[in-house]
Amino acid sequence: MIDDRIKNFVGFKGRPLLFTSPHNLLITQYERVNTWEEVAGLLL
Repeated sequence: MIDDRIKNFVGFKGRPLLFTSPHNLLITQYERVNTWEEVAGLLL
């Protein structure tokens, strides 16, 4: 799952990817991605 809100990861059993956004810059407990190109590089 790719999301910018960690509340959406609750109960998710797969690989959560936190999409960087101003409101989540201090969150460090999830793997972070900054661009859709970065997502593609991780998943494809």
